[in-house]
Amino acid sequence: MTPPGSVIPRVTPAATGCGPDHHRTTGQSHSHSKGHTHRHRSRPGSSPNRGQSHKRSFGNGTYLTPPRQLSTTTPGAVPPQGTVLAGGSNTWWAVWSEQVGPGGEFAQTELFQAKTYGNDLTRTQVTNNPDNDHQPALAFRPGGGAELVFVRDNAFGNQPTHSYLRLATASGVTGSWAGSQFATVGINTDPSIETTVSANGHTYVAWLRNGQVFESDNRSGAFQAKAFVAHGLSTDIGVSGGRTKVV
Repeated sequence: MTPPGSVIPRVTPAATGCGPDHHRTTGQSHSHSKGHTHRHRSRPGSSPNRGQSHKRSFGNGTYLTPPRQLSTTTPGAVPPQGTVLAGGSNTWWAVWSEQVGPGGEFAQTELFQAKTYGNDLTRTQVTNNPDNDHQPALAFRPGGGAELVFVRDNAFGNQPTHSYLRLATASGVTGSWAGSQFATVGINTDPSIETTVSANGHTYVAWLRNGQVFESDNRSGAFQAKAFVAHGLSTDIGVSGGRTKVV
């Protein structure tokens, strides 16, 4: 996921008693035309797979051979961005962005999905908003289903004047997403997400706000935001042995 040269130094954040919108900072902002792919995540007990592309589900001989075409949409100036989960029994769940509607090479982007996890679902549109929805990141939801964090902004070939994070959940059966605002202060970009997937598990989100690294999780029962000293170009988050790691 992390482009060359964009590793963020790991620092110790100071916890706050406020939600993810508490901090207001200034710094670099990002146009939605930047492309990146989030890392692939595997459900515990399944084998990770590294053959996924933006428009095809992964297929390296372990899951799908040949790869399954998810979309035939021809991108404009904004490249698609995608994320995929690998479940048990060779199942998967993919979410990606596509340009839709009028607007030429900078037409707005919406999110789409396809999956075999839970029930098989062919290409289905997830979001429908006048702003751009892009930079999706997926994780398995504690207790079942999946969680999705993504960016919603108004950058149409220019720098956005607003760029929010939204967090959504869906069951593995329907693939129907219900979401809400997660971070609205500043220009929020480049989210990553991790979960501990037991019934009493938790959700961890890292992202950039005006280029500064933030992390928020709900281990205390409500999401608590932490601001890092470091600035970066992207984020990746992991949880192991009770420790949260952000790079």
